[in-house]
Amino acid sequence: HVDLSYYQKWGDWICANGLSTFYQTFPPDYPPVFLYFCAALSWLSEITGIQYQIIYRLFFSLVYVASVFVVYAIANKVAYGHKIGIALVYALTPAIVADGSVWGQSDVIVALFAVVLWFFLQSEKWIAFFGTLLAALLIKTQIILFAPVIFIWLIYKMIKNKLYLKFILYAVAFIGLYYLMYLPFGINY
Repeated sequence: HVDLSYYQKWGDWICANGLSTFYQTFPPDYPPVFLYFCAALSWLSEITGIQYQIIYRLFFSLVYVASVFVVYAIANKVAYGHKIGIALVYALTPAIVADGSVWGQSDVIVALFAVVLWFFLQSEKWIAFFGTLLAALLIKTQIILFAPVIFIWLIYKMIKNKLYLKFILYAVAFIGLYYLMYLPFGINY
């Protein structure tokens, strides 16, 4: 619950003071898109009068439900006969269930993005893959834990399909967009 109080404090601060000096006031523990979520939830709490903790847990419960549907949809494409079983295994994993709605954590986002990244990587949908990876890194940097597997697979696909120039262009765009998302928080960061 300690993290939840930080998320509320950060969101309230951004709503009151804006983005430009946030990282000068608070340690840069989280990337910008997650902080936008915190601010949006603070704003929603303010206008509705509903406690931040309730809105936060409700939001991440909805993310959890959405992630179950995403796992089911992906399983439907890659393992048709086992789609319900795969979705149930994911849905009933205690850490996934308790993460956001009980503990006030946001790692269900990392789990969701990891599954979606794997799907786009397997299906070789490169723009969707790099866009999802960018979004994942801008929300929670823990997705980097999957970096070794992701990059080995990317190198394999790049060499196998001779996609050198395309991957270099995607990488440049990826890096540029990543840094662009930090601009509202100030150039000094």
